[in-house]
Amino acid sequence: MHGIKSILRMITSRIRMQPESHKSKCGVQITPVILAGGRGRRLWPLTTVLKPKPFLKLFSKHSLLQKTILRVRGFDDPVIVTERAYAAYLGNALDGNSCQPKSVIYEPVGRNTGPAILAAAFVLRHENPLMLVMPSDHVIGDDGQFRRQVQAIAEDHARGSITVLGISPRCANPHLGYIVPGDGEAGVLSSVAAFVEKPDIARAERLIAERGALWHSGMFLCHAQDLCVMAEELAPEMYGAARDAVPDIAGRAQPEVFLDENTYVNIPSISIDYTILEKAVNRFVGVLNVKWCDIGTWRGMVRALFKVR
Repeated sequence: MHGIKSILRMITSRIRMQPESHKSKCGVQITPVILAGGRGRRLWPLTTVLKPKPFLKLFSKHSLLQKTILRVRGFDDPVIVTERAYAAYLGNALDGNSCQPKSVIYEPVGRNTGPAILAAAFVLRHENPLMLVMPSDHVIGDDGQFRRQVQAIAEDHARGSITVLGISPRCANPHLGYIVPGDGEAGVLSSVAAFVEKPDIARAERLIAERGALWHSGMFLCHAQDLCVMAEELAPEMYGAARDAVPDIAGRAQPEVFLDENTYVNIPSISIDYTILEKAVNRFVGVLNVKWCDIGTWRGMVRALFKVR
């Protein structure tokens, strides 16, 4: 326990040394919310419950989490959501990294993406930035291209809505989810007609050819307060529990936020897709034309090794 406390103090002191967050050059304040957890099952034995994917160094000297943090340089300093059990790995990931988080939110246990992202929205609700929610187990070919395209999409994002980020597909992949754009357009954005979860390859080919379907990246843009409002309406049980798990924060996100264990452990484990994204009324999609891979399976890891880098 003494070791964990020392690690947490080190992380806190490193975060407090960072300069104040800045707005992007185009004027839209984008705060990345990076999810760094997981059960470590799909790449076992390379990953385990004690060392999930974000902390692996698969293709370079940097771990997937470190590469994700570096990817968002130029936006506001990120907020990282992780489990307290991973504090040592997080400390190693931040050591020597030129881009440091503005805040680290510690879950007592993992409860999937829904509660984790909503907790981050509650932490940020006073500042109310445009959150860029993103996993930390993706491989992207060109970080600069990614930032420029996200910035352009953010400029068109409307308050009170969610903008999911779809990837222009290079093939039909039955291991990925798909976003089907609607007919109406809003600037560079399109409405979302449907989400399709991992269709077989024949259906995936039809969705791409006939409806212009995009790969579902798992990333999205939403203002913190807007996400809280949507959750109160669409997932009231999760909303109340996440709200109660976040300690009272006046004004600004703190360097470290510890979610209340007694409350958080009772939240159902559920994804943000099922609770919010698939039910939201004002939902749009922006297209990223980047080389991208989700390291979700051994097949995905091999693909990233040969096609994305």
